[in-house]
Amino acid sequence: MTHYPILMGAGPFGPSYLFNEARFSNTNTGTFAFSAVDFNSDSPDRLVIVAVHWYEFDTAASLDTISVGGVSATLVRSSYRLVSGGTGSYIYSALYRVQPTGTSGTINLQFSRGIDAGCSVATWSAYNLSSIIPATSAGGNPSRNVTTQTGDVVIACATGLTYLESTWTGVTEDYDQFNVSGNGLSRTGGATVATTTGSLSVGVSAADSGPMTMVAAVWR
Repeated sequence: MTHYPILMGAGPFGPSYLFNEARFSNTNTGTFAFSAVDFNSDSPDRLVIVAVHWYEFDTAASLDTISVGGVSATLVRSSYRLVSGGTGSYIYSALYRVQPTGTSGTINLQFSRGIDAGCSVATWSAYNLSSIIPATSAGGNPSRNVTTQTGDVVIACATGLTYLESTWTGVTEDYDQFNVSGNGLSRTGGATVATTTGSLSVGVSAADSGPMTMVAAVWR
């Protein structure tokens, strides 16, 4: 399911964010171009955060380059999980940050080789941040703690082998593409503005308990 963008946070008095949209391609290739992706309102203080999800069978595949609206994006955090024995199947999640101009643009991705079952991207726009560099991040297991201060923007994404919807804790779900193409792949993400200072538990799980890998990051 996809939720419509709503400005979350303190607006001009503190960090805020908007979820923009999620896109999916089922093409088995190493090069992807998602055109006219929504970045929302342009502003000198806007930071666009991009989630990327992909799957690879037999051989690990790296995401070599990603540009957003013609601007190279910087990796925040990535994680992967081997979901079957030996050189079996891998699922990947990653967050990137970038400052393009304009209200929309093309997201171009180049992988080290052709990947299986396509990939997904999603974007959020964050405003009024004190730094474009995240205060902290975590990745790997689909349940992690991140340290927050009141008003921080927290964004997370996860990839899984699941046939059913996912449920998030610690953030509000923004998209959930599950059982993609009938092969059990899922891509999901969410965000929140922290209401307390301390340790925030961010987690995701699917109703069928399928394996997942997650990335979360905090901006202030």
